[in-house]
Amino acid sequence: MEIELNGEWYDLNNNYVPRFNGDTGESLVQGDRTVAEERTADYAKFVVNSAGEVVFYDAYDWDDSILVESVEDGIVYGYGQEEDASDYTIVQDGQTISVDDLNRGDILYYNVDAEYAEVYNNLVSGEVESVFEESVVVDGVEYEYNGARYLAADGTIQNLDATLLEEFIDTDEPITLYLNREGHISYVIADFEGISVTGNGVFLNSEINAFAQGTRAL
Repeated sequence: MEIELNGEWYDLNNNYVPRFNGDTGESLVQGDRTVAEERTADYAKFVVNSAGEVVFYDAYDWDDSILVESVEDGIVYGYGQEEDASDYTIVQDGQTISVDDLNRGDILYYNVDAEYAEVYNNLVSGEVESVFEESVVVDGVEYEYNGARYLAADGTIQNLDATLLEEFIDTDEPITLYLNREGHISYVIADFEGISVTGNGVFLNSEINAFAQGTRAL
C-alpha cells in the first residue's frame, strides 16, 4: 500500500502507526488497506525506515488560517480575526516553535480540536494578467483563488473575488499572493514593496498595503 506526500509515493510499512487530526490510530487508509481517494490532508509529516517505508505519519486538516498581526498572551490577532493558540503545538519548517515566535505577516494554519498549527509562508509577487471565475493569472502563472481572502482598506480580512482582482489588470501595480501547500491562493495583499522577508519569517510594514476598490493600494 502506498501513500503520497508532495507528489512522491511511499510504501506503508505493515505495522505503520497513523495519526490524523490528533487522533492516534485514525488512518487515511480504509480497512482493506486501500487509500480512500477523498481522504486527504492539508499537512502531513512522515517517518520512514531504512527501507523507505512509512512507519508513522502525522496528518492534519486545517479548520482555518490567520494572517498574523500581533500576539499577546498566547492570543494571535489578525486584522479582525483572533485565535487562542496558547496551548497549540506550532511548527515551521519542520521545527516546533512557540506562539511568541510568530511574526507579523506570517500565515498560521490551524486545527482547533487537535490544537496543532503550521506557519507556512510561500509568497509570490507579480502583475495580474487575466482573471477567471476561480483563478487568476499572475506573471504568466495561473493560481486558484476560490476561498481566498484579502486585506481590505479598513484593516480587516475579507473574501476575495474577481471584481477586485480585475482592477489590477493592465496596471503596473503588483500584488502579493500567499500560497498554501497546494499552490492555491490563501491571502492577497497589495504592493510587494511593503513586505520584508527575514530569516524568521515575514514582516509587514506599519503602513501596510491594503486593497481598496477604486484606489487599490493605500
